Amino acid sequence: MIGLQSSRALLAVVLASLVAGCVLTGRLGASSRATFEEFPPTPTLLWTTPLVGWGRPSVRDDSVYSLSRAHEMVSLDKTTGAIRWRRPLPLAHGEHLRFPMGSVVESTTTAVIVGDYDVLALDRRTGRLIWRFSPEDGYAPGMYLGVVTKDSVYTGSPGGRLHSIDVSDGRSRWSLPVNESHPTTVYQPIVDRGVVLAGFTVFGRPTTGGVVAVEARTGIERWRAHFPEQTAGAGERNTAWAGGPVTWNHLVVAAASTGSIYAFDRRNGSLVHSMASPQIADVAQDFLPMVVIRDSLVVGSLTGLVVAYQLPSFQERWRYSPSEAGSVLFGMTADRNSVLVPYAGGRVVGLDLDSGRVRWTTQRESGLFAWPPAADGRRVYTVGETSVTAFRKQD
Repeated sequence: MIGLQSSRALLAVVLASLVAGCVLTGRLGASSRATFEEFPPTPTLLWTTPLVGWGRPSVRDDSVYSLSRAHEMVSLDKTTGAIRWRRPLPLAHGEHLRFPMGSVVESTTTAVIVGDYDVLALDRRTGRLIWRFSPEDGYAPGMYLGVVTKDSVYTGSPGGRLHSIDVSDGRSRWSLPVNESHPTTVYQPIVDRGVVLAGFTVFGRPTTGGVVAVEARTGIERWRAHFPEQTAGAGERNTAWAGGPVTWNHLVVAAASTGSIYAFDRRNGSLVHSMASPQIADVAQDFLPMVVIRDSLVVGSLTGLVVAYQLPSFQERWRYSPSEAGSVLFGMTADRNSVLVPYAGGRVVGLDLDSGRVRWTTQRESGLFAWPPAADGRRVYTVGETSVTAFRKQD
């Protein structure tokens, strides 16, 4: 249960940081840099609904779906923010949860797929529980809910397994143990052209990590790539998973907790490219959320730094480091020609993909927004500590 204990500890630390307003200060970048003192425009407030929010929301048709810290699922009208229904989530066996264990909500044409301790499917219109996935092999799959396709739900787990679930009835399609000799966590998987890709961490001495590629239909492993070991003299420094994977053409990109970024060949997992941490100063352990937009890889950091790289050369295009916004904790959102970055300080910043210029930023008075928002056309839906809010973006 080491993976579950580690995940619980991380949630507790993050929650305490958000409540206390504690942030890590961003370091100055060497390239183009925009600051909050330059007074970038603010997005137009469309509506705000009081809610102690949690996690990344989902937008589907005329509705927004969000978790609440009170261990609920809430459906809101996309246009007005009015609450349509709210349902308490069922407790897991032997668990007494004060807030959701997962943070991801996805949706299909008929169901809301919720990552909690287990994976849950709720009726989109009523919130009624349709099915619940609580595997016999492993535990807590909802903590690392990944991609939902038209017929399957893919999720990792702190129990060291990668799962495929039938989206219609919640039954297991297949379950793959990534490591059975050491405690292992498998993180949120993605699907790319029929292949499931997931980062993993093996809790040994030292802790190591990498990426596994699996056939989406059968669950048969194609390849497994470990992050390279540290050079001689580095000691037993951990190289756990810390971001990704994301894909671009034939590349699979992921990050290690050292801050290093690695690109693997999608066909066989061989190492194609590696980069040292983009940080100016050494960071003992980092988390690097990443997104790919067109031919750019954009990478965040606990230090607040955001760096964009040109693909496939990995040449740096720009870097942005805010003066006071704090860490990028949970992820970023790709949005056409920009990237939406939520900071632990409570703001969401929209950065221009081509230049790194700040297109717009929310004000702290709007609410504490540290989770990745959902973008829908010109609208952005953000889940905060006191509300769910809809904005119209500034160009």
